[in-house]
Amino acid sequence: MKCGKLQVALARRKSIRQTLSIETNLKKCLSTFDLISLGIGCTLGCGIYVVTGEVIRNITGPSVVLSFLIAAFASMLAAFSYAEFGARVPRAGSAYIYSYVTVGEGWAFVIGWNLILEYVIGAASTAKAISTYLDSLMGKKISTAMVSVMPLNTHSLSPYPDFVAFGFVALLTVIVCIGIHESSFLNNIFTLINISILVFVIFFGAFQIDTSNWSIPTEKVRDVSICLASKSYQPSDYGTGGFFPFGYLGVMAGASICFYSYIGFDVITVAGEETVSPQKSIPISIMVSLLVCSTAYVLLSAVLTMMVPYYSLDPESPISSAFSLLGWKVPAIVINIGAVVCIISSLLTYVLAMPRIFYAMASDGLLFKFLGNINQRFKTPVNATLVSGLFTGILSMFFELIDLVNMMSIGTLLAYTLVSICVLLLRYKPEVEQKDNEMSNIVHAEADEKDMEMEVANKKSFVNKLKCLCFLSPDCSSAPNKKSFMIVSICLALIVLLTLLNTMMAYLWFYGWIPSLVVVICFVALFFLLTVYCIIIIANQPKHKPELSFLVPLVPLLPIVSVIANIYLMLNLSKMTWLRFLIWMIIGIFIYFGYGMHHSSEINETKELKTGAKEDYNKLEGLNEESKIVPNESIVVTE
Repeated sequence: MKCGKLQVALARRKSIRQTLSIETNLKKCLSTFDLISLGIGCTLGCGIYVVTGEVIRNITGPSVVLSFLIAAFASMLAAFSYAEFGARVPRAGSAYIYSYVTVGEGWAFVIGWNLILEYVIGAASTAKAISTYLDSLMGKKISTAMVSVMPLNTHSLSPYPDFVAFGFVALLTVIVCIGIHESSFLNNIFTLINISILVFVIFFGAFQIDTSNWSIPTEKVRDVSICLASKSYQPSDYGTGGFFPFGYLGVMAGASICFYSYIGFDVITVAGEETVSPQKSIPISIMVSLLVCSTAYVLLSAVLTMMVPYYSLDPESPISSAFSLLGWKVPAIVINIGAVVCIISSLLTYVLAMPRIFYAMASDGLLFKFLGNINQRFKTPVNATLVSGLFTGILSMFFELIDLVNMMSIGTLLAYTLVSICVLLLRYKPEVEQKDNEMSNIVHAEADEKDMEMEVANKKSFVNKLKCLCFLSPDCSSAPNKKSFMIVSICLALIVLLTLLNTMMAYLWFYGWIPSLVVVICFVALFFLLTVYCIIIIANQPKHKPELSFLVPLVPLLPIVSVIANIYLMLNLSKMTWLRFLIWMIIGIFIYFGYGMHHSSEINETKELKTGAKEDYNKLEGLNEESKIVPNESIVVTE
């Protein structure tokens, strides 16, 4: 394929008006309350009942409170962008459809592919959490029996095939196939139970707090050897005590994992196509659900780490273990039962969201068409639900929980980053491009190869482009134009690069590659000042202020801070996580170039628009020919 045609394919964009005008085959039945319940149900599940214990005991200690606050800040910034796009394009597909109408098909596929990773891994990790929690309640009887009967002697996989996790995924997949109204009703009940348990834990736990647990001396930590609920733990590295037993890096590593706990609010945007009043319901639901979840995480982590020493918590069932250590046996049993119900609720929302991404991408031709079929009886994407459920069940059978959590975080952080970038680009894009993406597709299809050749000959030198950056608003225009949009794009790319360099300098110093702290501070300060300068330049470019039910405030500051925070959290994930992510992306690239690029529905749209444009042009040419006056035709010459 020629470079010109490849660039055209990757840059194909959907029109917002065209996307909104398409009638949906899905059933519209969800209210604002249903969406809030979906967001809370998805977010307050595995993260609060399982991941919290792992992070507190082995990664952060009491400073988990700061980790949750940092993760909440990054999530809230991303939530603003999701809320605005939910008001703009209330269709199934979440960040995928947002990217498609903004930055083109290539990036849209990348984000859609990562959203599949997010929801599949989210469902698999939640199913694994249910199995782990049940096993913990039964004194490890399930795992002990399975390891003796069907061991998997592989370092990178689970010790045994987890049929319990697979069974829960299969059961909820069948329920989701029946219909979204029934699934939403069940989720509402689970969410109310979840919130009731958390209120109980925070309220009664607050009467048992001991602030000295935030300042445990190092000597006590070194000598620790505990026995908890008939499970003996050997002394190991529990840090150095105090509020920061694992240091600053522990807080940041914990924030990267705690970020997993906030993943779920974007499930609201996935269900936008099935919402009665999406433009109003989506922004409200995102903000309310994220605010409730952030408050719950911070309060719960603070109460848990002050109730008992951080190293005494059971990482597999932290809440019930804290109450058991204090002698509250009956509340611990109630909490355990409620926790299983709540984690099932979280799994239900993931299983509900997964097929909507498959459906959106298949409807656009980027994934196999049969995944976009809607069952006429249930009005749900049954094929996509069954395929995603099978894939999820297999992952939950063979992978460990912490590996799944890390994989999920990196895909979601990338999606959040691009959504924030998309908000910026839409605000600063020229009005003509926003109103007429259809004509843009025609231009891309017919003229891009010729334009590329002319661009090489006629475009300004790189030095001249850099000169534009010296001016805050070179055209002094009140409306966005191509030059101002180019400046915004270049500055945004520079901000991403400077963030990468800043983070790299900090890590090189921490691991001893750059011994001089003064050198590191100078470079970090320089990169920071350049970043601020780029933000000032972007802020001085003309931008749109569309009339929507919700708009991101403080543009461009909030979206840019969101991009920086997400990149920083991504770089705190492990090398193995990045390697697995790379493998996933390679698989996606093969699917796109082998199938999606050649079956995209935008190809047909472009052909139809091109044909219509040519017909209109021919009609105009015919009218022009008829209206021409032949010279001297009306003059009669007489002798």
